[in-house]
Amino acid sequence: MWYRDLFTGRWGEFWLEEYFSDEYREYTEEEVAFLRGNLREGLTLDLCCGPGRDSIPLSSRLEVVCFDLSRYFLSALRERARNKCHYKSLDLIEGDMRGLPFRSESFDNVINLNTSFGYFSDEENEVVIHEVSRVLKPDGIFILDVVNPGWIMRNFQERCWDESDSFYVLERRRLDWRRKRMESRWTLIDKSKGKEGEVMVDYRLYDLNELKDMLAKAGLKTIDVFSSVKKEKFHEMMSRRIIIVSKKS
Repeated sequence: MWYRDLFTGRWGEFWLEEYFSDEYREYTEEEVAFLRGNLREGLTLDLCCGPGRDSIPLSSRLEVVCFDLSRYFLSALRERARNKCHYKSLDLIEGDMRGLPFRSESFDNVINLNTSFGYFSDEENEVVIHEVSRVLKPDGIFILDVVNPGWIMRNFQERCWDESDSFYVLERRRLDWRRKRMESRWTLIDKSKGKEGEVMVDYRLYDLNELKDMLAKAGLKTIDVFSSVKKEKFHEMMSRRIIIVSKKS
């Protein structure tokens, strides 16, 4: 599946260069400050943690469980955490978000950031939200951050380039509004060697009302909605992100 292929091997190398670049550093600092201002004290689950861009700095104040399907990312996270001397406050677990290997009411907080949600069918995506609710303690906080489909509709581009130190990435997109999904072909190009590979990506685009309804069905009450980690007001067509802070009833 694409969500396995996109976060390992040469693709994994691209994401590591991207996430820990100078360009990302300021955003990461702002994101971590936002999280610290909205999370409870206690045990935090970083669901789809990637290589630990948020987990590692968060772990200086909170105990964090890092959960991801990518063994490559978890290995990179472990090495980076050792270098940052945060290894003892991080637990790393490999697994699938549709079936979390934790007891009910284990966590004070769960975070799922950077559009790491919507990868499956509608039914399976709902299972993910119910799993989040199950592992949260009463009054526990869930922060969900995804791309806003209204912004995509207003700013749609069929082709988009990205670049890291060693790679170019070309994304060719197609919107399927009947299925409410973004379909795209990602091509990875090594700057010194040429084309490295392609991955077909297909994920569900949820608007704010759909997300709030899904959260409510799982017993999660929306308490705040922002368009950015700077706590800017959300606008359906103008905001690039949907960041929802919810609490378990």
